[in-house]
Amino acid sequence: MIQENIDNFINSNLSDEKNKEFKKLEKLRQEFINKFKLDTILSLEIDKYIVGKKGLINGGDDTFCYWLETKLMNLGKIKGGSTADKKFGVYYGKTKNEDEKKYRTINKWGNNYQEAFGNIKLSIYHLLMDGKNEDFIKIHENKLSPMFKGKILSTYFPEKYISIFSEEHIDYFLQHLPIYFEYEKAKTIEMKKQLLLEFKQNDEKMKLWNNYIYMVFLYTYYSPKKKDNSGDKGKYQLNPKVDYIDFNYIGRLENDKSVKGKNKKPDYEKEMKRKKYIGNLGENIVFNEQIKSLRKIGREDLAEKVTVVSTEDDRLGYDILSFDKHGNEIYIEVKSTISTANNINFIITDNEYRQAMEKENYMIYLIYEVETNNPKIHILNKNMLKKDYMQPIAYRVRIKTK
Repeated sequence: MIQENIDNFINSNLSDEKNKEFKKLEKLRQEFINKFKLDTILSLEIDKYIVGKKGLINGGDDTFCYWLETKLMNLGKIKGGSTADKKFGVYYGKTKNEDEKKYRTINKWGNNYQEAFGNIKLSIYHLLMDGKNEDFIKIHENKLSPMFKGKILSTYFPEKYISIFSEEHIDYFLQHLPIYFEYEKAKTIEMKKQLLLEFKQNDEKMKLWNNYIYMVFLYTYYSPKKKDNSGDKGKYQLNPKVDYIDFNYIGRLENDKSVKGKNKKPDYEKEMKRKKYIGNLGENIVFNEQIKSLRKIGREDLAEKVTVVSTEDDRLGYDILSFDKHGNEIYIEVKSTISTANNINFIITDNEYRQAMEKENYMIYLIYEVETNNPKIHILNKNMLKKDYMQPIAYRVRIKTK
C-alpha cells in the first residue's frame, strides 16, 4: 500500500506543483537565514524579534517571530494554538484586562521583558547549536515552546528536522505507516520525528525527496485531519500496557448469522486501510514485547535482531522473526482485532497454515483490543489448527484451456 501511494504521488500533478512551490519557499527561507544568522542571534534587538508592532512606525512585519509564524507559514504552520507570550516568550501588545500596548512576557523567562528577552535569545542560540549537533536530549530540555522550537529547527536545518509540530499528528503517522519501532525510542517528540525521517531515508524513492515534499506526501495520503481516512477512532496511544491471557478451548465457535447494520456497498479502500492500520498496531505491539522479553533475560544481542519481516516479504507466511533464549529462530504470525477477548475467530492463509505445520517454532499471536492502552495477547496452541475448527471460505479455480 505504501509503495502504491508513493508511486501515485510521484506521478501526480500535486508532486510537480509542490516541487515548484518548494523552490520559491526555499528562496524565502534562505532570505530569512541570511537576515537572522546564527552568530547574530545573541545581539538581536527586541524590535527585530517580537510580533505585535506591525503597522507601527518601527514596523513589525520583518521580525524573527513574524517571519517564522507568517511569512514562512507554508513551511510549517505555527499560527494559533497558543498565545504570543507562551509561544515566543515576549511580545508587544495588550491583554484582556489591560488596554495599554507594551512589551509583555511570562514569569518563566524573567521578572521583566528585558531579562526575559535575554534568556529567550540564549535559549534560541543554544537550540540552534544543539540542533546543529543533533543533541536530541538538550533539544527536548530547551525551555522554548515545542511548536516554536520545531519551526526554528526545521527552518535552519530543513534536511535534519521535519516541519510537523503537532505530536498528535506525529503519533498518527507512526501508527498508520509501516514503521516498527521500540517504544523506548519514541519518548519525546524529537525522537518520534527522527523515526519518521529514518522511515523516509530507508525507502529508495522517498529518500530522494526533500522534507517539505515528504511532509506534503504524509498529509495527502495519511492525513490525521481526515477522520474517515482509515476508520480508526484515534484511541490508540504509544507504549500500551500489554496483558497475556489464556483460554480454555471448549469447542467449535458456530457461525454468527446475525446481520449487523444496513446493507450497503462496502468501501473496499476504506476497509483495506482500516485492516492495514489494525495490523500495524498489532505487529508493533508484538515486536516490542519480543524485544522486552529478550532484554529481560540478558539477550540484548538477540533483541537487536528481532525484525518485522513482512515489510520486506509478505510471502514468508509469518510477520516477525524473533528468537528464544538459546538463539533459535521463532516465527510469529500476528492476528490483530479491536474486539474483546471472548472467542477465537481469525483467517489463516494456506501459506501460513503450511508454515505453521512445517516449522516447529512457528507461533500465532492473537492481539485483542489492539486500539486501547491495554491490549491482550493470547498465544494460540497450534494443535487447534485442525479441521474441527477450520472452515474453508474461498476456492481457487484453475482450468487449462486452449
